[in-house]
Amino acid sequence: MESLNVMEGEMTHTLGTAPRILIPGAGTTADVLGKRPARAMSWRHRLSSKALMDILMVITAVLTYGLLAHQLDLSEQVIEWLKRYEPMQLDEMPFMLLLLSLGLTWFAWRRITEVSALLKSNRALTQMLLSTQEQERRAMARDLHDELGQASTAIRIDMAYIRKVMRTDPAAALNAFEGLDSACQRMQELSRDLLTRLRPPKLDELGLEVCLRDLCTRWQERHHTPCEVRIDALSPSLPDTIAIHLYRIIQEALTNIGKHALASKVSIELRTSPYLLTLIISDDGRGLPEASPGLGMGLLGMRERIECLQGQIHFEDAQPGLRIRMQVPVPRAAP
Repeated sequence: MESLNVMEGEMTHTLGTAPRILIPGAGTTADVLGKRPARAMSWRHRLSSKALMDILMVITAVLTYGLLAHQLDLSEQVIEWLKRYEPMQLDEMPFMLLLLSLGLTWFAWRRITEVSALLKSNRALTQMLLSTQEQERRAMARDLHDELGQASTAIRIDMAYIRKVMRTDPAAALNAFEGLDSACQRMQELSRDLLTRLRPPKLDELGLEVCLRDLCTRWQERHHTPCEVRIDALSPSLPDTIAIHLYRIIQEALTNIGKHALASKVSIELRTSPYLLTLIISDDGRGLPEASPGLGMGLLGMRERIECLQGQIHFEDAQPGLRIRMQVPVPRAAP
């Protein structure tokens, strides 16, 4: 009876407690799930502790100065000392220092405002990038499920049918082989499209110029809008980072033009010099909206890519349309 009571108590304790999943070397599930919130709380605690320490230091300095000024009559001594230098106008020095401190305070407030705006822009861009990444993953998953799944099912059905009629009806088996061939072609086109979306395969094989011309040709066929491309001879030693960023920038620019610009003509020009690349993208569309408070997410992404390359980007009014001028330094090749 005693053993039964012990077992019953253990069962009651087990049923009344939430189950825990143990991971070797990682602790319980609650420990694993709680690491990030705990880490975030620790950082917030550190920041609040630093702010509190700074406030205490300021208060301590002010109180120390107040005690010393009360004991030593600092104001009276400073006034008496400044009277000696009144012909040199040094008695105006306290007001000049007060104005300097106010000016430095205004300067610091302006920089804090700029940093806050920059952080807000970076957060918006990060959210946009994450959203775009999830949309791309969702689109790829849908394509894989719809196209690849249907093609695989069709191949299995055709193979089963071929086994069934291969000896009794060779003509029907031949028709089924043609269906297999079309299904394989669809799978090949899907894989090529997915690979192009992940990374242009021609970029490694044929270089940036061929990829850009192919991109503009496909965009022109899809949107029925002339796209003129002028590219100087590019160095074969162009860094891969610059090549892929320029490709993505032009891809994003063409996407924006196709969606918003309503342009009838597009021009892309890539000029080269020994240590500088100049990219100019122009269209005769609507340009940037006048009521827009800032750049859209696509243009912000382009600006971030250019800044990653230590370059400069300018958005100019082409009247009509928009002209985007970018300059990217090219690092010198190692001797």
